[in-house]
Amino acid sequence: MHCTIEELKAIVKSLKPHIRPRRTEIVEECFTKVVKDGSAKFTDIGDIFCYSDGHLERISRIIRPERWCEIFSISIRNYCRRPTERQSIVSQFQGISVEDLAHLLINIERVGYTVNPLSLVNQLLPMLADRPFVNDSELDIIWYKKSRHKMDSIHFYVKADEIGQRRNKEKFMTTTGYKAEVVRNENDEPVQLIIKAPKYRSKPAPKSTTCDVCGYTWLQGIKEESAAHRKEHNRHMKYLDPKPYRRLSKVNQDQDGLVLVTSNSSKWRHGVIYLRALAFKREFGYDFIPWESPEGNPDPSARGYLFMNPDNIVVGACAIWPYEYKDKAIWSLQWIWITRKYRRSGVLTKHWKTFRQRYGDFHLEQPVSDAMVAFLEKNGDKYLLEKNMASD
Repeated sequence: MHCTIEELKAIVKSLKPHIRPRRTEIVEECFTKVVKDGSAKFTDIGDIFCYSDGHLERISRIIRPERWCEIFSISIRNYCRRPTERQSIVSQFQGISVEDLAHLLINIERVGYTVNPLSLVNQLLPMLADRPFVNDSELDIIWYKKSRHKMDSIHFYVKADEIGQRRNKEKFMTTTGYKAEVVRNENDEPVQLIIKAPKYRSKPAPKSTTCDVCGYTWLQGIKEESAAHRKEHNRHMKYLDPKPYRRLSKVNQDQDGLVLVTSNSSKWRHGVIYLRALAFKREFGYDFIPWESPEGNPDPSARGYLFMNPDNIVVGACAIWPYEYKDKAIWSLQWIWITRKYRRSGVLTKHWKTFRQRYGDFHLEQPVSDAMVAFLEKNGDKYLLEKNMASD
């Protein structure tokens, strides 16, 4: 954070340990007022500074509240009282939102001053409870209690052309236990100030990691990111390492391992085939999922099939539906996906004759993988591909 030498001198001097009782009751009154108003005038901020830490008030000639807002990148806005219906002119004043005030006080506390934003944070938290999205200041409020006195260090420094030759360092602890380190130049002027939180512990930088199994990318080292990976991993493992579906055992026996999914099928079956369609999209880089939704497929002509093995495990799936070509309805095999661990085990070969009997010389949706081309050639059906290419 850039500041002038004069400002840095004032901050260093004001942070030296001192004992002065805080007027907490007046600060509480100020907090109640700004929460009710939804904004804080700079006179309100000055009062909070004055009755929280007198040194902040003493250096206000050099660093005014407006300047603190600038240092911490807080936007200053124009406010006015709500006008009446007939009122056409208002008197405005400058200030900051009450959420930005909390953000400012949290950062002032991080500098080492004896401000205490906890009461203000407690008043604001219920107002943020139902918000689906929050800004930077509101995020600070939400995280404040768990991160208080543990946040990263704050750095103040002057412009490069004012630094001069660095000579010595001075270390001291503020009244609130924050550790300050001052770097001075040849004129004994402070040119850099580093302030560390008393409970701060350095952590390894989060590392971008991609799971070899499910393909999910997350920041390893962040609790919430790891939780998101576990949730996504478990979701993908439903089709990457599927378990037996007992509810399909009877259907599996009746249909010899080829379970039909149509627009009239249960939502549960649509959910199962949708996951396989999602796997197909992810593996082959398509920009859409080739099944309507996990809720169902409203197209009455669409046919989906689940490939079941004798253990009632869904080892793959495919979809086929008709389209019009030269005033004639032609069936088109849209996609096939088989779980990796069951590939090259005869899954498609087992059901290929059934497909050929039911749908004849059907169309194969492009592009066709090398593995599928090899399969067609092995089964003497490569002419289907050549026919498709000719019709395209």
